[in-house]
Amino acid sequence: MLELQPNTAVVVASISATVAILLWIASRCWDLFTGWKIRHNLIRSLRDEVEYNIRELKDHLKKSERIINDSEHIKSKLETGLIPFIIDASHTAIYRENISSLHQLNEIGLLVEFYAGLDEIKSYVDGFLLPSYKTISIEGQFEVIVALFDKSQKCLENGEDLLKTLDKLL
Repeated sequence: MLELQPNTAVVVASISATVAILLWIASRCWDLFTGWKIRHNLIRSLRDEVEYNIRELKDHLKKSERIINDSEHIKSKLETGLIPFIIDASHTAIYRENISSLHQLNEIGLLVEFYAGLDEIKSYVDGFLLPSYKTISIEGQFEVIVALFDKSQKCLENGEDLLKTLDKLL
């Protein structure tokens, strides 16, 4: 049987310790890389979702300019019992599916503000179908429509700020 000299045993122990440390460092580097990749993919996905919602808000506001500018015509339509037909086309799946991971992002405030704005817009749109909407005065109904467009404009501005911030992170 091969006997190790005392110096050889020290060398083997040193090599073993060095290999163990190098493997541990490599595993930490891998964890950092995969964590970065997950964060990067989350930011990219949120960015794409925000960009889509911004396009939808711009389209909604562009098509709605006439409504605000021709208030008398809209009020006369409301007097006939017209219920505004506005579609909420916001997409929030990526935000909602990853809500428990968003605390990792420094931009959480911008994200929450933007998506809360989308939720408020949805509430306005859903409110048009409630029986209580018909009980509001014509002027009040029109003001609700104006408030919806104001909220949409503010949400659009927040979304554009958020998009710039997300672009910087990629």
